[in-house]
Amino acid sequence: MADSTKPKNRHITLKVFSGILIVFLFLIGIFFAIDYSHYARDKSPYRTLFIPRMELSLIDILTLTADKTDLTANVMIHNPLPFNLRADSLEYIVFIRGVEVIRSTYAKSLNIKRWDTTVIHLPVTAYNDKLLTVLTEADKEGLDSVEYEIKTNFGVQVFGHHDLHLDIKSLQPLIFIPTLKVTAIEYDHLKPEGVDLYISTLITNKNKIRLKAKDIHFRIAVADDPYLEGSYPGVLDILDSGATTPLTLPLHLSFKQIGKSIGPLIRHGKHTPYKFNATFRLVSELNAMRNSEVIVADKGEIHDIVKLVKDENKKTKEKLKAEGISPKEEKEIKKDKKKEKKADGDQLHFGKRKDNNQ
Repeated sequence: MADSTKPKNRHITLKVFSGILIVFLFLIGIFFAIDYSHYARDKSPYRTLFIPRMELSLIDILTLTADKTDLTANVMIHNPLPFNLRADSLEYIVFIRGVEVIRSTYAKSLNIKRWDTTVIHLPVTAYNDKLLTVLTEADKEGLDSVEYEIKTNFGVQVFGHHDLHLDIKSLQPLIFIPTLKVTAIEYDHLKPEGVDLYISTLITNKNKIRLKAKDIHFRIAVADDPYLEGSYPGVLDILDSGATTPLTLPLHLSFKQIGKSIGPLIRHGKHTPYKFNATFRLVSELNAMRNSEVIVADKGEIHDIVKLVKDENKKTKEKLKAEGISPKEEKEIKKDKKKEKKADGDQLHFGKRKDNNQ
C-alpha cells in the first residue's frame, strides 16, 4: 500500500508545481503586456522598457558672479516599471564639456512613481576658474553650445537592494558672465541738500544674444569708508557679441557723506582706492538666463580713472590733428558731443560734470 501511494503523491506534487508555474508565467505575461503597453504609448525617442532613465529638462542660472555661478539642473527621472521606486539619497557628478565642476549629494529622499516622471532640482555651484576656461575654449572654436553631463548613483529596493547608475548628456547654450568697468566719476553743482554724483560704467556682454537688465542696485566705497548705495530706474538694453553698453549711475551725496569722501582723497590723492559692485536681474529670451541675478564688481584707484581719461583725451586730440581739424573746429565738435556720451570714452573725465543732461 505504501509503495502505491508514492506515484500518486509525486503526480499531485507535479500538478501543484505546474499550476504554480503556469500562474507565475501568466502573471509575468500580464506584467510584460502592461509594461509594453505603457512603453508603446511613450513617444520619447529615449524610452526604455524596464530600466529607469533620466533627462535634463532645463538649466536655471540663479546667480552669476565673478567667482562662481550658481545654477539648478532640473532633472526628470522616468520610471517605466509598474511599481514605485524609492531612494534615500542621490549622488551626482556634473561635467561641462568633460570638465568636472561639482560632485555632491542630493540629500532628499526620492519616491519615483510607477509609470510616471519625477522631477528633481539638483543644486550646482560652478567655480569660474574652471568654467571660464571651458567657455573660452568653446568660444574660440566657434561653438554656441556645450555639453552638460550628469552622472548619478542611487540605491533602490527592488527584490533586494540595487544600485542604479543613470547618466544624462545634454547640449546647453554657451553662456558668459557680463562684466563691468568703472570708467569715470563725475559730480554736479553743489546744492543746499548736497551733490549729485555720476558713475560712468561700461558693461560687456560676450553672449550671442541681447540682454536686458532690471532692478539695478549699486554701491561704491572710497578707501575704507562705508559703501554709498544707489539704484538705477528702468530697464537697460545690453548689447551682445562682445559689444560694450555705457551706463551712467546717479548717486546723491549729503554734505556729511561728502565730508567722509573728501578725507581719503586729501590723504591719498589720486591713489585713493575705490570698490564698486552692482546687482541686477536679467530679462532674456533664453530660459536659462531669465530673471537670473548678476553680481558684477570693479576696483582700483582713482588714478586709474584719471589716467584712462587723459589717455583717451590724448588719443582724441591726435586723431583730430591727423584729420587736419583746427582747435576752433575741435571746440565745436566737443560742444556737439556734450549731450551724448560715446562708449569709447571720448567724453570721459574725472571731476566736475560738464553737462547736467548727460
